[in-house]
Amino acid sequence: IDKKEAKKKIDKVHAVFELRQGSWHVIDRSKTGVWINGERIPASIPRPIAPGDVIDFAQKQLYEVTEW
Repeated sequence: IDKKEAKKKIDKVHAVFELRQGSWHVIDRSKTGVWINGERIPASIPRPIAPGDVIDFAQKQLYEVTEW
């Protein structure tokens, strides 16, 4: 993440990625939100992600999930 560009919107610990039962999940720990494929996810609730999903931090930085 480009700190200079995003420092006012993206928190130091914005999201957590966890491997749960063989699949990756993202957990929003931020003040400004996490979006998966354009949908804001609820804070603190693990959301599964898959290749092709687009993760957006604070409507500022977009990242596409690739194969793992």
